[in-house]
Amino acid sequence: VLFKYNPATSFYIKLLDFNDTDGALPQGSLLQASNGSLYGMTSEGGTANGGVLFEYNLSNATYTVKINFGSSSFINGKTPYGSLIQANDGMLYGMTSCDAINFPGGVIFQYNPATGIYSEKFVFDNSLNGNTPYGSLLQASDGMLYGMTYQGGVNDRGTLFQYNPITSAFIKKIDFQGATDGANPTASLIQTSDGTLYGMTSKGGSYYEGVVFQYNLTTSILEKKFDFNTSDGTSPKGSLVQAKDGMLYGMAEENGSSDGVFFCKGVLFQYNPSSSTYTKKVIFGKYNTPYVNPKGSLL
Repeated sequence: VLFKYNPATSFYIKLLDFNDTDGALPQGSLLQASNGSLYGMTSEGGTANGGVLFEYNLSNATYTVKINFGSSSFINGKTPYGSLIQANDGMLYGMTSCDAINFPGGVIFQYNPATGIYSEKFVFDNSLNGNTPYGSLLQASDGMLYGMTYQGGVNDRGTLFQYNPITSAFIKKIDFQGATDGANPTASLIQTSDGTLYGMTSKGGSYYEGVVFQYNLTTSILEKKFDFNTSDGTSPKGSLVQAKDGMLYGMAEENGSSDGVFFCKGVLFQYNPSSSTYTKKVIFGKYNTPYVNPKGSLL
């Protein structure tokens, strides 16, 4: 469903029931574009069962399918898992995790909310560039779009890339290697107050349980900052967020304790980018609580 929730009154209103025709199984988040409408994507459904890009008009409560993924040679990208972003040029940009021609594959696409025109800007048809992006794009302070792929690259452990929305130039910046810098990112990058990018991988690192990393836009150097492990949490599936206190917060899906007493299934953590200090704040599943295995991101 698509719903509205009022945090002041705790009032919940269901706005739409998704179905196969109008899309099914939304995976990402909604985006309010500059025209006031909400845009989002589903991972399945639509005319080709490849998912849809939709618009929800808040003023008249109208839902409209704008793009059916996988429905033609011009729209061969399908199964998006991330969210849309609106770039400085006013266009919406997103990615699909695969496409109708290449497997595994995926595309970077642009959607013009004013004209309804969809354009595939880059196709992950060469595994050396990466494939199967699960997260969303980020427009950094340099105007470039940055993202990650789950697979592909020289080591088939994913890549970090840059896309120029003005020239349409794609540049692979990092091949994830595994133990040294992580592997298989499933979420998105963020830009912190110091201007660098931070992200996480779901695997790789010293214990092959994922890492927190920093990427410097000026030097193009990626530095592993923290190795996830059984005691501190493993397999992060969401993205980091920088809060008003300057700290980074995130969640890991599995583990969180090595004492063997509690059934621990994930953590909420804090990372201090100034001191490189990692702190567990909440252990999910401890004391038999029903809250386990967080997969998303904090707000």
